[in-house]
Amino acid sequence: MRHDWDYSENSTDARDGGKLRVGVQTSSVKTSENLLQELYWGMNKSLPQMSRELGVPTETLRHRMVIYKIQRRTPAIHNPYQPEPSAELSYLLGVRYGDMVISRSRRKKEGYFDYIVALAAKDLDFINKFNDFVAKILKKRRNSVQIFQKKYWRITYQSKELFNYLSQDFGTHREVIEAYPTDFLRGFYDSEGMFRYRGKKSNYGDLRLYNSQTWLLNYSKELLEKLGIFARLSREYEFNWKEHKWKMRHLGITRKDDLIKFAELVGFSIDRKQKRLEDWRRCASQ
Repeated sequence: MRHDWDYSENSTDARDGGKLRVGVQTSSVKTSENLLQELYWGMNKSLPQMSRELGVPTETLRHRMVIYKIQRRTPAIHNPYQPEPSAELSYLLGVRYGDMVISRSRRKKEGYFDYIVALAAKDLDFINKFNDFVAKILKKRRNSVQIFQKKYWRITYQSKELFNYLSQDFGTHREVIEAYPTDFLRGFYDSEGMFRYRGKKSNYGDLRLYNSQTWLLNYSKELLEKLGIFARLSREYEFNWKEHKWKMRHLGITRKDDLIKFAELVGFSIDRKQKRLEDWRRCASQ
């Protein structure tokens, strides 16, 4: 919606006692103090929402609120979004510290952002599990899965609340993780874990969890030990992928009893990885 603006020297504002003001909208009733107070505090609308409703630029509304001395809301006034602790949320936190992408990007429109929570992977069952759990937590319908770069599946959600929760520090997430430790480990291993064994006649299996954050691997090691599973942290080494290089470590589980216990208590949600683990388990039990 377009409006006529008066930038002449004769523009006045009744609230300022008829003093000259430059760049004030002629229909100042749209930005009266009572109206702004009611929209902002009474109806709890944001400045972008008020801008759309009144047809007035956000900067003008912000300037008017300063003139009228209308107090602005601050993050401390609002309670941060805290989803209910659950096995699904703990699994998502495992993926969050693995393959999940969370990002905020500015839209072309003034004052708007997209809050993205996304996952891309080769395994469709991994994507479907993620899709189911995010939809359940947000109490929404599942989003459509897309093909990404011809060889990956991708699922994307836009949620400021979930983005803000996942962006909080690890201490905020710890309570949920420790209430549902196996679900967190399953999500983390689905993202960063790999299992291999030497052959059908071999009892040797090697389960690894890769990450560049040593503290996170140590924390996962503690969770495994509480389940009675021994894991060993490797030395730091350089990992090369395409043109990128970074320092990496892995958490290794190789003892037969520990691998069997991992398969029983944690396991993988990804069929391809779980099948390999179960194949080894059958061979090792013969």
